[in-house]
Amino acid sequence: MSVTIKAMELKNVPMEQSEIVAEFDAHVGDFIVRRATLRRNYTDGSFFVGFGGGYKRRVGITLPRHCATRAAILTAAVEAYNVRS
Repeated sequence: MSVTIKAMELKNVPMEQSEIVAEFDAHVGDFIVRRATLRRNYTDGSFFVGFGGGYKRRVGITLPRHCATRAAILTAAVEAYNVRS
């Protein structure tokens, strides 16, 4: 699965159990994800991605928690975040 992060904006938005550290757009295979969020868990510092919902209204998609597409997007987003932070 080809994933390219097209745009990333660093954020600092505290939530209940995690913080939003970045918002990004990604080209994922045949589709484009807009305004996804990269989040960091408070408990263990691990990252995860959010699609839809969040602190702003946006259109979202749903992906199973442990699917290859979500894992590929997470890997690309963390790499882009590490370059920018």
